[in-house]
Amino acid sequence: MLDQKRILITGSSRGIGKATAQLAQQLGARVVIHGKEDSESLKSLAQELQAEYITFDAIDQDSTNRGVEKAIEKLGGIDGLINCVGAPAVKKFLETSDEDWLDAYKSNFLSIVHICKAV
Repeated sequence: MLDQKRILITGSSRGIGKATAQLAQQLGARVVIHGKEDSESLKSLAQELQAEYITFDAIDQDSTNRGVEKAIEKLGGIDGLINCVGAPAVKKFLETSDEDWLDAYKSNFLSIVHICKAV
């Protein structure tokens, strides 16, 4: 179904991103997985899928550009992008500061913009 399609899956070190990477690979895609940092969970998934992985902080456009360039080099191009980056709120609503909301905006929205622009 996804026979040899080259897909970058961001935020794939755990949760929905990890499950998406596993499914894409099962469907025949060549995937590059992504994490914010070089974690054991990211390395383990890369080994499980026999896939390449990249790390970059999607909140930073320059870091994102460099990371996407690495993904393109590893795959020889990108046919598809699946964005799973983001972080849930960890505080109660009334305890959340303006800075917390700005961090959530950067993590859950601006990072997606950066990745789409880079691809």
